[in-house]
Amino acid sequence: MFNPKYFVFVLLLCSFTRAHALTWTSISLGVSKAEFSEGVVIKVDPKLANLVLLNKSELGFTKPIEAFAIANNLVVATNASMFAPDELTSVGYMRNVKSVNNPHHNPKFSGFLAFNPNVKSFPPVKIIEKSNSKWRDEIKQYDTVIETFRMISRAGKNMWKPGNARYYESISVGLDKSGNVLIFSYPAFQDMHALNEMIRKLKLNLDGLLYIEGDSKGSLYISGEGVEGFAGILPNVLGVQLNKPTAN
Repeated sequence: MFNPKYFVFVLLLCSFTRAHALTWTSISLGVSKAEFSEGVVIKVDPKLANLVLLNKSELGFTKPIEAFAIANNLVVATNASMFAPDELTSVGYMRNVKSVNNPHHNPKFSGFLAFNPNVKSFPPVKIIEKSNSKWRDEIKQYDTVIETFRMISRAGKNMWKPGNARYYESISVGLDKSGNVLIFSYPAFQDMHALNEMIRKLKLNLDGLLYIEGDSKGSLYISGEGVEGFAGILPNVLGVQLNKPTAN
């Protein structure tokens, strides 16, 4: 019997069977952009630009994402996580220095984005996996921690099954093995397993990829280009910043 779901998956996968070399364009110091298929990837050198988490629950901001990003000197801004119906609380564990947005670990989630290490010798940004028995100790080494689904493991495994989930305007965040942060936005409707395969074939030397958000709330702001996707107020913003926040 013909199954259109798997037919779409095969078409997406076949369209990206060859590794694609990316052409990078500078956005600002330490931040560059490249396009692939219908998607965009932002590369951030954490030694030259700061990754920040800004929470409405802590700061009380009321501006939509573009105005908020401009006011806070963010050259890139996107969702920091999926959020609960209260439009404040992350659906996974979230801690930002002394502010705890959600103190509870989500048993469905298997990874963390961690940055702001409390020991200078640690990597500035790290993906921590629950498959590592020492993950509870590892997240204590960082002042900012966001819990979510893994898309691609640090070992390179595609963690999503074909046909299991399809979204549009998906946002994901990963690292490469040089420590650069990679922020992906893919606006087209797609099978997530197929998207992971597309990203793997970009040959970015990935060190893990995490799912952040998708569908109606997926959002990516780039300075000078505006917003792709949701343009309203995000309760938890992951931003790339050249200076400290100045306004809300």
